[in-house]
Amino acid sequence: MIFVNNVKEKVKHLFNMPFVQELSLHTLANFTVQIFSFLSIIFVSRYLGPVNLGLMSFVQNYLAIFISMISGMDFYFTWHIVKSENKILDTFKFAIQKTYIAIFIFLIGLSFAFLFFPSDVFILSLFLFFPFLLSGFSSFWLYALSEKKAKLISSIQVTSAIISFLLKFSFTYLGVSFKYFVLLSGIELVINSLVITVIFLQSSNFINNIVKVKIPSLMETLRLMINIKYNLLLTVFWQIIMRVDQLLLAKLTTAYTVGVYSAAVKLAEAPNVFATVLALSTYPRVALYIKNIKEKNDIDIYKKKLHKIFKMYLYTGLAITFFLVVFSPIFIKIMYGEKFFQSINILRIYAFSVPGLFLSYYYMAIFGAKEERKTPAFIAIFIAILNTALTYFLTIYIGVYGTALASSV
Repeated sequence: MIFVNNVKEKVKHLFNMPFVQELSLHTLANFTVQIFSFLSIIFVSRYLGPVNLGLMSFVQNYLAIFISMISGMDFYFTWHIVKSENKILDTFKFAIQKTYIAIFIFLIGLSFAFLFFPSDVFILSLFLFFPFLLSGFSSFWLYALSEKKAKLISSIQVTSAIISFLLKFSFTYLGVSFKYFVLLSGIELVINSLVITVIFLQSSNFINNIVKVKIPSLMETLRLMINIKYNLLLTVFWQIIMRVDQLLLAKLTTAYTVGVYSAAVKLAEAPNVFATVLALSTYPRVALYIKNIKEKNDIDIYKKKLHKIFKMYLYTGLAITFFLVVFSPIFIKIMYGEKFFQSINILRIYAFSVPGLFLSYYYMAIFGAKEERKTPAFIAIFIAILNTALTYFLTIYIGVYGTALASSV
């Protein structure tokens, strides 16, 4: 009985720790968002069908390549804001700099779409790119993360997920054009940041600091991008690795093929939430172990601990792969229906990419703990070039199954 009480006290103490409570809130919010996302897929994909789903997936992947430039800046800003002496002023400054970049990306992305895409795809790109102009407000979301506003962040995530689900359900019930689904997916990218910005701007601290903001110049923003060039290269080429299969597939095949392929990819990438949770929970330990190894404190012990974390990522990825391969017919039937039965074998092949994806999170934690930026950037460039070539040739000679095989390799 004494042993049981001791265990209860330790568990209670563990869950009362601020870090664990914060992690639990983020985890719960992410799982809730994923649940509503899955529920949306069930009726949205059936309503749109493979062709329209393929067109929407193409423009979403096209935008994702450009969004990665913003993500590279976010990685830098997250570390910068934690160390900042005036977080609010730096948040405003970074929001302006991100807006500069968003306008530049908007013009480049739409110009390219206008010149090289069919008119209907260009219109879809317009629907998706216009909300992206507001992506500068995501700086306030990063500020909330740095201030550990877990309850606020989680509440906004869950609320927006529910509203988005209800809107998609209403769209299918009313029979609206699939262009509005594309527009909604664009709004989903920025709505959380807009809401949290409005909340923060109610605070006197933020209002008082607005007049103190010094508008950064375009040259200052350009220097910032040069200083964080390796972060930008890493995120851009990481997105190319993740998206090039669907972009090439759209060029080499039909919208229908992209649709059935995209359906499989959405299911295979859903467990990424587990990789994110693992990364959030293990990164502090990885950083501590790397620090001790650098200082030559019990090197063998800490290397063994790192190896245990490595196996945790690997075995989790392998378990998900097994689950997807075995139960893919059931998943596809429930989620998408008979129109997407070709997605079953695509999902089975693509599922073998999951362990590698999980391990990439582990190695990114290693590089992050070592504060190494150049090496992962050049690795990402090499893999992106190799994966693009492999995807192109396997798609030509094997078809859509070749595309899935290239992605899993």
